[in-house]
Amino acid sequence: MKQCAEYSDEVVIGDCFWFSPNIDPLGQHVRGGGESCDFLVDGPPLFAIWATALLRGQSRIQKASVSSSFMLWENGLMCGRFVQAHDAAFYADAFAVETIKTDILPVSYNVAPTDRVYAVAEHEGTRMLGSFRWGLIPWWAKDRKIGARHINARAETIAEKPAFRDSFTKRRCLIPADGFYEWQKRPKGKLPHYIRRTDDKPLAFAGLWSSWKDPDSGDKLVTCTIVTGRPNGLVADVHDRMPVILGEDVWSLWLDRSLDSRSAIEDLLAVHPEEGMTAHPVATLVNSVANNLPECIQPLESGAVEP
Repeated sequence: MKQCAEYSDEVVIGDCFWFSPNIDPLGQHVRGGGESCDFLVDGPPLFAIWATALLRGQSRIQKASVSSSFMLWENGLMCGRFVQAHDAAFYADAFAVETIKTDILPVSYNVAPTDRVYAVAEHEGTRMLGSFRWGLIPWWAKDRKIGARHINARAETIAEKPAFRDSFTKRRCLIPADGFYEWQKRPKGKLPHYIRRTDDKPLAFAGLWSSWKDPDSGDKLVTCTIVTGRPNGLVADVHDRMPVILGEDVWSLWLDRSLDSRSAIEDLLAVHPEEGMTAHPVATLVNSVANNLPECIQPLESGAVEP
């Protein structure tokens, strides 16, 4: 049982996989899945039941959920949180999208794993904005539980991992973000920081997507993961990893599904320069996924406090 801050960016469940068709990422019903929780307990059934009961007995835990592998992630120690505080039309305009194919998602100042998020993908040369569930479920997975372990994919190994390598060559996306959070280790704990562009335009996270069909219900679910890499100088003062951010000059190449050269794709995953970015500490309000408030992104000196 590990806290997510110590957990590897990805977990592989096997080396067996088959070719998947070149499908339209947004041309099928998308079902939102999962409930955000302060703790996700993942393990053998008896362990999971015991651990969840223990967590629910702690007054500071608002929600707990049972799953089925070997992970535990806690509010402020999440592997990733970010902000999508605008509507679909805003992101469509920012990313030169031709077609919007998504339900309206609620504004979120505290996007957490398993939430549905806006993402940009391409099909037959058309750039589209859709909504994907955050936490990639490989098309060959037996159930959706693996998705919670695939919120991030390491740039250094993305082309080799069975969970990601098919999507790496065939199904890439851009995930808009107004900004993102990283936690800085301090002597008395971890201090969250909010990182964004100085001009307030959205960042473009490099992402991968996958389409998965539930073998029991037949429901189809489109999911995504955020590629992470080495930090730039700004983020390095806070954390040793950051989302891979793509400049507008490479968006088309990243989305181009005919581009399948490993070296050419990896060349796009360079460290984003710190120029034009800024960071500031924020209150631990953001530590709980239950707190989806504008105050989450306010500088710490603003007086925002945990309720």
